Amino acid sequence: MEFSSPLNRGNLTNKNTFKFSNVANKKAVGLVANPEGGVILSVKSKKGSNARKPASLYNKVTLKRDFRRVAKLISNATAGDYYRPDLKQAALARWSAIHLSQEEGSSGH
Repeated sequence: MEFSSPLNRGNLTNKNTFKFSNVANKKAVGLVANPEGGVILSVKSKKGSNARKPASLYNKVTLKRDFRRVAKLISNATAGDYYRPDLKQAALARWSAIHLSQEEGSSGH
C-alpha cells in the first residue's frame, strides 16, 4: 500500500497544508511502510549542516516490534521530546493504517 509519493515522504496526511509539509517546516516526521514488515520512521535532522545534504537530511529508524511498542516509540519521537507534538495523532493514525495493511497482506486475504 503506497501512501505518498517519494518526494513527499515527510507529509503524514498527504494534505497540501503548511502544518503537514516537510518542505516548509524545519521539523518534520515521516512514516513509510517497510517492505519486510514494520515501518520506517524518519525525523528531520536537527543538525544545521545536513540542510544542504538531502541524503542525510533525515534520521531514519526501522521499527519492527509489535503494534503497541512501535506506537509508543512514535509517540516518544513526536511529543515525547517536544519535537512536533501536534503531529502525534497523525503519526499514530498513519502507523495504524500501515499496520492494518501489513496484516491483511500477510494473512493472504
